[in-house]
Amino acid sequence: NTQTHTHTHKWKRRPQADTSTNADEHLDPMLGGQRSVIVSNVLLIVAAAASPLNRAAARGRYMFTTSGITGHRRLDTLGVRRRFGFRCGVKNGQRQQPPHTITRIQASSMQQTEMQTKVKVVEETWLWRGYNVSWTAQGPSDGQPLLLIHGFGLSSKNFRSNMPALAEAGYRVYALDLLGLGGSEKPQLQYSTQLWTDQASDFVSEVIRRPTVLVGNSLGSLVSLKAATERKTLETTSAVDTNPLVKGIVLLNCASGMNSKIDDPSGVMIEAWKLAVFKVLFAVLEAILRSPLAAALFKNLRDPESIKNVLKNVYTINPHRVDDELVEPIIQAANDPGAFEAFVSILTGPPGPRPETLMNQPPNVPILVLWGDQDFITELNGPVGSKFQQLAASEVISERDLKFVVLEKAGHCPHDDDPDTVNSQIIQWLASLSK
Repeated sequence: NTQTHTHTHKWKRRPQADTSTNADEHLDPMLGGQRSVIVSNVLLIVAAAASPLNRAAARGRYMFTTSGITGHRRLDTLGVRRRFGFRCGVKNGQRQQPPHTITRIQASSMQQTEMQTKVKVVEETWLWRGYNVSWTAQGPSDGQPLLLIHGFGLSSKNFRSNMPALAEAGYRVYALDLLGLGGSEKPQLQYSTQLWTDQASDFVSEVIRRPTVLVGNSLGSLVSLKAATERKTLETTSAVDTNPLVKGIVLLNCASGMNSKIDDPSGVMIEAWKLAVFKVLFAVLEAILRSPLAAALFKNLRDPESIKNVLKNVYTINPHRVDDELVEPIIQAANDPGAFEAFVSILTGPPGPRPETLMNQPPNVPILVLWGDQDFITELNGPVGSKFQQLAASEVISERDLKFVVLEKAGHCPHDDDPDTVNSQIIQWLASLSK
């Protein structure tokens, strides 16, 4: 059901927002008409910011858009992009040149292929820096290790359809819950990309103990990339031989930061007045998150229907996969002690390094980038996606070192929205590394 072809990708200008009618006339409140559109949009601001997203572009291509769905209609929150004309891929009124070629993969059939063989599942707890971390593993113990790292607000259970398929292909597949998320403990800490990078690296060195391929979605991609750029090695008994901690990375719709904050310490990437607008907007969001109102918003976000409405905006191929199996672990994690404090800490903390900056000195491991072209959180032609496409199309990096694949019709979580296609791409890429 999967076909691959290569062609020149032409950038198209987005259709302008329809301002002839009042959008509110066509919108239903998120929670069954019980809350106002304003409250629903506040919920979406928090939920979208938690994804995490930073759609303000580096290198002068800044844009602030916290998009969401209310009544299944996409909004540009506060109308900031429409009013100020911020758009990714545009600088000083000139559209930037697109990459030369990209590989596009068509979505697989709507029904996921069921695994025919039961795979033994291991579920354990690892004590890291005094905190309990949940992790799981499947597959033959002597298989090439893979470590799957989830995005914000999710857990290792989000890889429900990837772990069995990769294990059946002969890989030893691990997935852990990042500290403060999923089934892991949620201490009151200053959360950061570096904290989770240390967690993933220590898990490989202490639990897996073999060179590992990291597979991350969204925030998990950023953690994987950061871990690879640190170029750590495993401890060996030999003074001569050293094994790399990270053997390769797979990035699924890589996030641009831990949260939506804009960091421009140099003051040269964005005009002063635009930066001032962004700072005010984020200051308002941070004030809300630090106020008593935040607890009420967080409580509303634990509502199953609220979660499903947000996720259906992300699952663009198979929205029926937004089911109780997907939503229940999110609700359970949100009800854990310390969940709210961790939520606020993540959204109000430093955004951390951007992928574009990290890729200025690429890690010395093979990279597979898979990107859903319907992702409105980290857009295909946004700053991060464009950076990877430009590198993949350049002669500086070979296709073996960096392969970029566009997943047609897929959104922000293609691994769970269209698992057959993603699993196939990962398995094919892994096989090519051994040739």
